[in-house]
Amino acid sequence: MSGEPLAHGWVILTKRFGGDFSNPTAAELEGALHELFAQDASDSEHPDAWLRYGYDDGPTCVLTFTYRRGARFEEWADQDYGSELVPRREARDVSDAEALTLWKHLASGDLEAVRTWRWETSGR
Repeated sequence: MSGEPLAHGWVILTKRFGGDFSNPTAAELEGALHELFAQDASDSEHPDAWLRYGYDDGPTCVLTFTYRRGARFEEWADQDYGSELVPRREARDVSDAEALTLWKHLASGDLEAVRTWRWETSGR
């Protein structure tokens, strides 16, 4: 893929304290990250928020951020998460701007931009 968005995928944001939002706006993505990264937000019971991009009969990608500014990017063969397509990618010390940019890329279907970002580790 050359950075062009995939067509017709669904997008679902799951915020830190619950609730799924289909086709979130840029403002909703930013609000979810603000809630996650807020200084008084350390809560190990609700440590992360994630964005899913996928197809009913095809691959699903999940980009998760943690309140400690960690990131995980996973690619699965389907939305049942039964078969991982590639090893999970991870990163630390993710800035607000980086997180928002990555979520915007994923929401638009630009998987190549997410795949080629500065991931620090792969696998578990």
